[in-house]
Amino acid sequence: MRAPVALISQVQRSGGSLLSQLFDGHPAVAAYPHELRFGFSMADEWPRLDPRRSADENFRLLFDLKLRRLMQHGFSKGGDTAFSTVQGRSVKRQAERLRFFMVPRIQYLVFKHLCEADAPKSARDVLDNFFTAFFNAWLDYQGSLGNKTWITAFAPRLAHDEAHVAGFFATYPEGRLIQIIRDPRSWYASAKNHRKSLLDAKDADGLLAMWADSARSMQRNKSQYGDRVIIVSFEDLIGRTELTMRTLAEALAINFDPTLLAPTFNGVPARANSSFTTEQSGILMSPLARARNLSAAERDMIDRRYMKLYDSIAVEALVPTGTASEAQAYAHD
Repeated sequence: MRAPVALISQVQRSGGSLLSQLFDGHPAVAAYPHELRFGFSMADEWPRLDPRRSADENFRLLFDLKLRRLMQHGFSKGGDTAFSTVQGRSVKRQAERLRFFMVPRIQYLVFKHLCEADAPKSARDVLDNFFTAFFNAWLDYQGSLGNKTWITAFAPRLAHDEAHVAGFFATYPEGRLIQIIRDPRSWYASAKNHRKSLLDAKDADGLLAMWADSARSMQRNKSQYGDRVIIVSFEDLIGRTELTMRTLAEALAINFDPTLLAPTFNGVPARANSSFTTEQSGILMSPLARARNLSAAERDMIDRRYMKLYDSIAVEALVPTGTASEAQAYAHD
């Protein structure tokens, strides 16, 4: 597998999991099934690979130890708690567990064989071997690996750092960086109830600073890398899914396929990854109305501090926004 990577990266609660699952079933795409993490201690970072290192050393830098737990317990997103708007608090929920049968030992042996059979000459060669080994070790992977023109992966927050983005494009000059911009009002309503936010004990200023860092990274990355950076509107991804995915398929030079309209994990319909209680699969429209859960003071603060930045980035979105979509109008109501 020598396909380039289309990397999805922005602050959490912005639709990255959804977009990665919309790519899941496309015959020209090998969709990495979980958040892309290189090594146990390198979350949100692009790896510094040296082809002169041994296969063992490079594998240790790349392998995500969490994959063993996924194989043991199955794939799930969103954790075991969610916010109930009825009860006004976090409640327990039954996490959806989807089968994931990838054998790390096989991945290691295939990677080692590829590196020893033809010594890597670049970081790209190392990653080609790594992804080849990964998808061949995923024993119940649904689909053929022979005709993949893209590998898609979701790495939240990696694109915030200028050096990591430079490392990505140095490795994949023909790659694409896809960043999703979400209205800060609906984003904050979702993020403040997210498990990670609660664990980190972030207040409003801390949370919205994360959103702003992500938004400013889109401006910087688009300015530096032009068409290789694709900005997608969360509101259009939810509210105008077919138009957005058709336009995104065109940007990646792949045929539009109906599988781009339904989120799946290895071909199985996937439950929405929401901070709020839901048992539904597919695309939910309710996130577009999250801003209605904010207090007047919260809305006023976000309007004053962040909407100008949001509007300056939304005009750069892949789908033309000369006239607001119904989804955007609904979110702003």
